[in-house]
Amino acid sequence: MDRALLILAGLTVVGACTPTIPSERFACDPASADPAQCPEGFRCRADGLCVSTPSMDASMDARSDGATDAPTGDAGTLVTYGKIAAGEGHVCVIGDGGSVWCWGRNDAGQVGDGTADRPTPVRVDGLTGVAQIAAGDAFSCARLSDGTVRCWGSKSNGRLGIDGSGAEPLPIELPEVTDAFAIATGGGFGLACVRGEPPMFGWGQSSEGQLIEMSGAVFPPVEVPVGIPCLRLIAREKTSCMIDTTDRLICWGDNHDGELGDLLMRDTCGTSNCSRSPVDLGFESVRAATLGVQFGCASHGEGVSCWGDNEFGQLGIGTSGDNQEKTIWEGATRFVSVAAGDDHACGVTDGGAVLCWGSDALDQLGPAAAPTETCAGAPCATTAVSTGVVGALHVVATDTSTCVLTAMDVRCWGGNGDGELGRGAVSTSSPDVESVIAVAL
Repeated sequence: MDRALLILAGLTVVGACTPTIPSERFACDPASADPAQCPEGFRCRADGLCVSTPSMDASMDARSDGATDAPTGDAGTLVTYGKIAAGEGHVCVIGDGGSVWCWGRNDAGQVGDGTADRPTPVRVDGLTGVAQIAAGDAFSCARLSDGTVRCWGSKSNGRLGIDGSGAEPLPIELPEVTDAFAIATGGGFGLACVRGEPPMFGWGQSSEGQLIEMSGAVFPPVEVPVGIPCLRLIAREKTSCMIDTTDRLICWGDNHDGELGDLLMRDTCGTSNCSRSPVDLGFESVRAATLGVQFGCASHGEGVSCWGDNEFGQLGIGTSGDNQEKTIWEGATRFVSVAAGDDHACGVTDGGAVLCWGSDALDQLGPAAAPTETCAGAPCATTAVSTGVVGALHVVATDTSTCVLTAMDVRCWGGNGDGELGRGAVSTSSPDVESVIAVAL
């Protein structure tokens, strides 16, 4: 793909041969009684944004690369959520007409175009009408507006809901999953919440209880007996979470490093500590939550909390080292979007500023971070620092890079060993923030 660059407002923006993605974030006046100020099916929330209700399909959109964003339940949800996702080295975004564009690591066809890495965005063949995108380890999935689910990439361990091996770059429909309103993809497994019975399906690898009762490679999709009404899904590595309809964070699966918010031994999966039943992490009014590699973070009614592995300061609590149970940050920080990579995490404030913390070994904390600490031999920030990036709506993270969705475009920085920065070439890393793909205002 030719990379024609334009300079808009001081930003490098990909021009020709890249799609224009319509923005779906609408401002409104909460003091006005005029229903026409918001699109049909949406209402004006107290913070001046048009949101849908949980009964609407768009309100169920959830980022499933290890994070989920924004107020949920009765507060509604911004309709841009679920439009961008990051996996292990690749990123996908929804474009015009519900098309999907991906870039980065592609060794198993997870970008949807052959099996060679793609350092610039390519369109996934055969997909239109996509309402939500999810990206996992070597595979990707999409939820269409009709409630069906399609996946592509590695067929190993049932990742695509079927038996087999090798790569499949063309999307495959999961016929067992219908009327879905939320999906998530983890290290080698997928989840879907559906309207009907059973209310949750899962497929793929379940070595650590990530599909509750099932073990081994699970295909075709089967019921995941959580027993709690689902609103959103989050998955990463070998751990699964959901935000339920009362805005509480519920998790299950691997707990080797405290991924479930504590260090309790509940079940044993092989030689690892895990839970094959749902665990309520105790947060109320969860706004955003994410899972990284062996750690997690959430923004909730009391503030921001992180838990699990803290070797690189990725819990943001001012220290690094031993695994930690849930700790609430000091101060009044709140995020509308959070995302976690292998050893770092980032959040978007109500005002659109992006803060990051954890490892900066590959510049994943952004251009303005300039960390002065060292964690496990790598530069790090053990508390949230400004990236200098503003105007963000959502943030997602691959293993070592960070991307944000704005009203104009997708912008990325950090590790680029597989072309996940979308700049046309592979490199070690870059702290510079550049636009990958444009969006319409």
